[in-house]
Amino acid sequence: MLKTGRWLYSMFAAIFFICILTQFFLAGMAIFGGGQFWANHKMLVHLFGLNIAVIMMIGAFMGSAKKNDYLVILGLFISIITMYASANLGFHYPYLGALHPILGILITILSIITLYRSIRLLKEA
Repeated sequence: MLKTGRWLYSMFAAIFFICILTQFFLAGMAIFGGGQFWANHKMLVHLFGLNIAVIMMIGAFMGSAKKNDYLVILGLFISIITMYASANLGFHYPYLGALHPILGILITILSIITLYRSIRLLKEA
């Protein structure tokens, strides 16, 4: 179960990172290629957003991850929830909308850290 949990944690950390890169690509396509890509950008986040982070947390628990791993995943949860708030309230409060791309960068950094830590933990098994 330990190795399975670490494998789950690592695989879903990689999937999460790929989804983040895809989100940036879709946002760029919506800005520079046409507004029809906003629907794809919005749909993808509903598919992977908190779902993959929950699976990563379960894998981290199963794989007996270190305390810092849980803190980074918690940081992802908080950042994703804040990202939803910035997207939904940005029309009423422009400063919250302006935080949306900054939060995207923060989530990217946290996902890279999560992926690195998960691979390192997987190699320990």
